[in-house]
Amino acid sequence: MTDEQKTSQDTSAQGEGRGLDAERAHTAGARAPEVEHSEESSGEDERFDMEELYRESLEHIQEGEIIKGRVMRIERDSVLVDVGYKSEGLIPLSEFKEGGKDLKVGDEVDVLLESKEDSEGLVVLSKEKANKIKVWDEISHIYESDGVVEGEISGRIKGG
Repeated sequence: MTDEQKTSQDTSAQGEGRGLDAERAHTAGARAPEVEHSEESSGEDERFDMEELYRESLEHIQEGEIIKGRVMRIERDSVLVDVGYKSEGLIPLSEFKEGGKDLKVGDEVDVLLESKEDSEGLVVLSKEKANKIKVWDEISHIYESDGVVEGEISGRIKGG
């Protein structure tokens, strides 16, 4: 049996099953809607969508802003943090309280976005600077509302 005969036999067998409804629809004058599939068009649309998402992510995150990040991995001397940007950032473990002893993967941390990208393509983040800015903002707010700032004397400096 040739390939043409096999194809013809397969086609007629389909007519007996699910192909029969299509044959009835055709003879009744109904036509199935034609759908054009263009892989090029689909690829361009997908690329456009990705570019749009990338641009939007750039707009939402600004350098100098304190943002929330999620700990992805803890290494020997650094912490990999995801801030929802195109890449993650590494923060030295020394910037975390007690060297990150209580830090776990999945923890949410406040970090300062210093730069959107360094020479290695990573986001430049700082936990220490974020903490200092938050404390300064809190002190400023208390001062502006004529509140009292409580503190602890940690040392004495001659002349000031």
